[in-house]
Amino acid sequence: MLDKNHHQKPMISKLVRKEYASGSKNGDVTFTAEEFDQVFGGYDALTDMPIAVLAAELVQAYPDAKVILNRRKDIDAWYNSTIATIMAQGDDRMNWFRSWFCADLYWTRRLMFREMMPWFYRGDFRANGKWVYREHCAMVRDWFQRNDCWSGERRTDGRRCASS
Repeated sequence: MLDKNHHQKPMISKLVRKEYASGSKNGDVTFTAEEFDQVFGGYDALTDMPIAVLAAELVQAYPDAKVILNRRKDIDAWYNSTIATIMAQGDDRMNWFRSWFCADLYWTRRLMFREMMPWFYRGDFRANGKWVYREHCAMVRDWFQRNDCWSGERRTDGRRCASS
């Protein structure tokens, strides 16, 4: 999330909560393009969280969209990087304390550590991160190929990129 877009975080939280905390017993949660346009309407491309969390719903709302799946070849390197960067921020007590005095930091922490990470990674990134990552990549690839909105895949490790 870019600093200039900080006002979008409460709206993104609403979308994420609709997906994961709506109380739907069968998992059928429908999103409209209008709902996504309120948050992402001015963009030509979307990436990273929360897009990964809402990937299938975004393509259902935008059936003409094309998808490129960026993923790391080395899942252990991805996992260790996530622990050292994102999860370290979640564990940082001073970061938590500052979030009580900075609305943007509050919403960033809320989205990442109280909503997206716990819900997407089945309650525990450290225990479930790798298998959820593999499952998500397979779901994205399979779902989007079946629905003819697959543009391809890029495997990246650090700064080096190569098409697969």
